[in-house]
Order: sequence, then structure tokens, then C-alpha cells
Amino acid sequence: MTTRRTGWGYDIHRLEADHPLVLGGVPFPDSPAGFNTHSDGDVVAHAIIDALAGALAAGSLGDHFPEDAPEDQDARSIDFLTRFLPVLRAHHATVVNLDCTIFASEARIAPVAARMRANIAERLGIPMEAVNVKGKTNDGFGPEGQGQAISAVVIAVTASPNEGNPRRGNGLLSALILGGSAVALAAVALMPSHRGVR
Repeated sequence: MTTRRTGWGYDIHRLEADHPLVLGGVPFPDSPAGFNTHSDGDVVAHAIIDALAGALAAGSLGDHFPEDAPEDQDARSIDFLTRFLPVLRAHHATVVNLDCTIFASEARIAPVAARMRANIAERLGIPMEAVNVKGKTNDGFGPEGQGQAISAVVIAVTASPNEGNPRRGNGLLSALILGGSAVALAAVALMPSHRGVR
């Protein structure tokens, strides 16, 4: 038996002119604005790690990839997914599926969603069918809808062996009961017979 756990991840970054935009490992070279961040600022990759960490009760994105780590200066955030695999293995967990929603008014997600899914699946070593990516414009509301920022929300489901299977405990209890019964029967068999004696 396995235990399935769900995690929720979120990330948002302000858009600034003349900075590159990368989402789900896919560059948007025609975008007039992008993320002025320590890494490439890929909110999709960041939200995925946030969600997976949540499912494992292993903190958040910042616990595993601090925003001021020198080795991550200008790093491709999509590669953080591969670097997170040891955390999954330490928890004996596998990724069942990811549902990613990107909130962006200008960047068109649908034409490149398949590329994003392939990037994510490859880094995590899971089937592409286990990854969903979709976009929302926010219809002019909030910083995403007004083109001031882009955010991503991810729901992740993981699976791990059920180490707390109650059947194991019941099996042990049954064995103890049966063993005790056998001892009791043996004791009765060894008792001297007093039939006919008053």
C-alpha cells in the first residue's frame, strides 16, 4: 500500500523592462519585460518545488534554494527540479502528478505548454502525461492581469510506501493471541486427569 500526499506551491515575481522572461524552462524572447531576480526567476519551477516540499512536509522553496546562494546566480530554475530529486528519494516519495497554473496577461501559455510539460517531466523523471500546464490572464485584475507581475500556482501529488500500515499491527496482535492460545492448550493437556475422583 502507498500513501498519497498533496502539496500546494506558489511564486510571483514583478515584471521589469529589458529583463529575460523564462517560464517552465521556456524562454519568451519577444517579451518586453521579465524577471530581475537572482536566478532566472522561473515562477513555474519555483512553485513546483514549493508544492513538492509541501507534500513532503519538507519546508518551502527557500529552505532548499535560498535566494542569495552564490552558486545559483543566473541559474536556470528548471534545473532546480533535478537537484530536488534527492529530497524526494530521502522521503521514499515519487511524483504522481503536477497541475500548474500560470497567471500572466501578456505571455501566451497555450502555444508552449507542451514544451513546458516536457521540460518538467524530463527533469523529474516522470511521464509527460503526469504534468499539466495551463495559463490564465486574470482578466485585467491584480498585478498579473495588469501586466505588472507573473505568478504560478502548483498542486503536487506524491506517493510513498505506507510504513504505518495498521494491518501489520493487527497481524502481530493476532500472532500473539494465537500463540497464547497454543500455550494455554498445551498447559491443559499436561494437567493430570481427575475424572472419577471426588
